[in-house]
Amino acid sequence: MDGEMTKSETGNNMTCKCPHHKVTAVLIILIAVAFLLKAYGVLSAGTVDVVWPILLGLIGLKKLSKGMCKCCSGHGNGCGNGKCC
Repeated sequence: MDGEMTKSETGNNMTCKCPHHKVTAVLIILIAVAFLLKAYGVLSAGTVDVVWPILLGLIGLKKLSKGMCKCCSGHGNGCGNGKCC
């Protein structure tokens, strides 16, 4: 699936379908789920107090490594060789 492309429905923009581009969204969803589980008493406050900063740190690391993937390195938009974005 490396570099598989699809046209967006709103225009001619190409979008990369590599799964690693969804990591940030998944981590944000996990942070929200952690807080919801804490609110419903499923997770303890101590667990959530440890989990959410770790997930937030992973989001930061993902942002720092943005543009370093092999399928998206090279073109002027900060994302690749024309295969995505």
